[in-house]
Amino acid sequence: MFKKRWLIVISSLCFILSSCSSMGSSVKDPKHEKKWATDAKTFLLADSGELAGSKYDEKKLWEKIQDLPSELTAEKAYRELVYLLAEDYRPLVKELNQFKPEFQISPVKSEMMHKKVQKINLAIVFDSSQAVNRKINNQLKLNLEKMAIQNFATSFPRSSHLTIRGFGGKFQASSSCDKTDIADPNSFNKFQAGGSTALAQGLMDAGEDLAKRRKADKNVIILIAGGTDSCKKDPVSMAKTLHQKEDLKAEIHVIGLGTTPSQSTKLKQVAKAGGGKFILAQSVYDIENTFRDNIYAGWDYYVNSWKVKNVYALNDFQTKINEKIERLVGLNPYKSRFYQLKVKETQHLQKGLELMIAAQKIDPKQASQLNEKIDKRYDLIQNFYYQQYQEKKKFIDQQIQKSSQEIDKMYIKAQKMN
Repeated sequence: MFKKRWLIVISSLCFILSSCSSMGSSVKDPKHEKKWATDAKTFLLADSGELAGSKYDEKKLWEKIQDLPSELTAEKAYRELVYLLAEDYRPLVKELNQFKPEFQISPVKSEMMHKKVQKINLAIVFDSSQAVNRKINNQLKLNLEKMAIQNFATSFPRSSHLTIRGFGGKFQASSSCDKTDIADPNSFNKFQAGGSTALAQGLMDAGEDLAKRRKADKNVIILIAGGTDSCKKDPVSMAKTLHQKEDLKAEIHVIGLGTTPSQSTKLKQVAKAGGGKFILAQSVYDIENTFRDNIYAGWDYYVNSWKVKNVYALNDFQTKINEKIERLVGLNPYKSRFYQLKVKETQHLQKGLELMIAAQKIDPKQASQLNEKIDKRYDLIQNFYYQQYQEKKKFIDQQIQKSSQEIDKMYIKAQKMN
């Protein structure tokens, strides 16, 4: 009887100690309850695991698993793995919650109605050298130039005069340094990217073109360059000469098309010597805007240019915010940060499962159930970010439609002001 009573006491103590030990375990800690919630919205806001992210170490994971008790249930094993390996999704969720893009339409400047119409001789010098045989946002630099010039030329005011000239396009360095060619949108096909970047020669020939034109209120040269001059002439000196020439006084602006910081620094010197500005361009929108900023042909032309600028800006805005959401929760595995983090976490959880089996902490039946839990977590995360992707894309479309309608409304109102 005495012995039996001691057995009961010892058993009770073991139970109490076991309970205390279990209560002290990480998987029972209330502050970690979010981690193994059954809905993604909750567990994606949980702290990261002890060995998550850059702290992941398979050797340490093996040591942690060896310290676990044997005969784990699938639920306990899942909680232990999630406690150790759950990735930190909170920065991505925060970014999603803060994703509320809004397009800002530039105002119509009513004071432009009273501005004097200027007759301008404009010479556009575009780059057809090897420097534009590169891509910006998957589009060839040369094609960006051609599209911008074509768009601009179709609405160029009759009160002014436009000359288009290209340099490069020839694969023999000597000829591409000494000669540039007159162009028009219909002859653009003959200009292919190649040869030397003859900035100085392009400026000199454009200056001669302007000198042949009738006198205007202003002579302007806009030079587009994909790089710096690769010939033995000085574009800075040439720009200064054309700007200071008494019967010309050309105002020279330089567009650096996707140029590097060091290239841009040199091109800024050309623009400064020519009394103009340097503009770094990354799109058709940037190039055409520069053209339009240097022409004023009355209120109607201004209003049309205002609309073109805002439509371009809206398209650019749409491209950028779509790209942002694609990189956040998109379906492309090479872009989506949510996808990449989810895959990384799942791979680590699967490795944890393998190590538990190797350490004989879980039997085959429970291991199969644990694998199902890992798969379910994967699916929950995927469904969450796919839903977010659909909602954000819908929001973007609504914003674009709203802004487009507002631009049209403002355009019609501005037309009636004259």
